[in-house]
Amino acid sequence: MSKKRVLVIEDDQDVSKILQALLSSLDVEVITAADGLEAIKAAGKVRPDLCLVDLHLPKLNGLDVIRIIRAMPGLGEIPIAIITGNTTADYIKEAVLLGVSDFLVKANFLSGGSLDRIRRLLDQRSSRAPSAGRRDERMKVLVVDDDEDVRAQLLTRLAAMNVRVLLAEVGLQAVAVAAAEQPALMLVDLDLPSMNGLEVIRVVRSLHAHQGPGVLIVTAKATKAAVEEARDLGVLHVISKTDIGTP
Repeated sequence: MSKKRVLVIEDDQDVSKILQALLSSLDVEVITAADGLEAIKAAGKVRPDLCLVDLHLPKLNGLDVIRIIRAMPGLGEIPIAIITGNTTADYIKEAVLLGVSDFLVKANFLSGGSLDRIRRLLDQRSSRAPSAGRRDERMKVLVVDDDEDVRAQLLTRLAAMNVRVLLAEVGLQAVAVAAAEQPALMLVDLDLPSMNGLEVIRVVRSLHAHQGPGVLIVTAKATKAAVEEARDLGVLHVISKTDIGTP
């Protein structure tokens, strides 16, 4: 069986080399491109199973690269993940509308994190064929928290309610999951890496013509100003993390 192909689109050669070394542990073939035009040529030639795209590229920016790849025959549905050091809400919203599967914080990825998420994206590519199984009609609830213990506690409590639980560890990932899965309810921590909880809510709200999902804030601490801003964004309730374990 041939190896899966990952196209890394990154203009910083040092970063590109680190990404190649990290991805080698997944037993994939890594192809690199250092600018937007080179990326388009490489995508058409190698037909990658996954693209990792930096937003800020020479010659053609990352969003334009994604648009063009999406329009290529046979590449319209491949998983694409953004790798970024920093970006804006407008960039995030546009990337989500282009069907980006995930957002990976560059510093976290370069330190060895996020490889499990890359592996899941590659598995997602393998299972694109429609399933003959019954569709899961349970209500979707997205839990957004960077604390693994808190995610586990919420997952346990929610699973007992017969809902489908989705998980996100960082703000950018939460936006991507919310856009792709359209959850009915989100449980969001305020203090998150890459984007804080209020920014996540704001961006998710902007992706919907109407109100979008219901939102509960689950936080260890919140200032009065943060709570007031959350209320203005239509948050249903603010829950203390100390109450999670309470039956």
